[in-house]
Amino acid sequence: MASLMQNEELKAELGDKFEELGDMVHSLKSNMKRLAEMSKNSKPLQLEMQHKTTYSKWDSLNEPDNVIENVLEDDHKQYKALQPNFDFIINGGQEAYIANI
Repeated sequence: MASLMQNEELKAELGDKFEELGDMVHSLKSNMKRLAEMSKNSKPLQLEMQHKTTYSKWDSLNEPDNVIENVLEDDHKQYKALQPNFDFIINGGQEAYIANI
């Protein structure tokens, strides 16, 4: 930080705004610490289907692998439907903060 505040080239480039640099760096450090703490306390949330889907006898016999739960798997399986409708629930229905999807 001290070397940054002594940088004459940066001082010339920023002009009047150079005086605000120390406060901005301090604010950035504070925000980064807060994010690091939030990341440390975070956990992956389980994503599940909210309702159990029942399939017709025809679907069960002719397309036994075409099940809606396939969208939750990270593999080659697929789910095909003319009008797919997904009803998910996360974190077992408990309140959660989601930072990234």
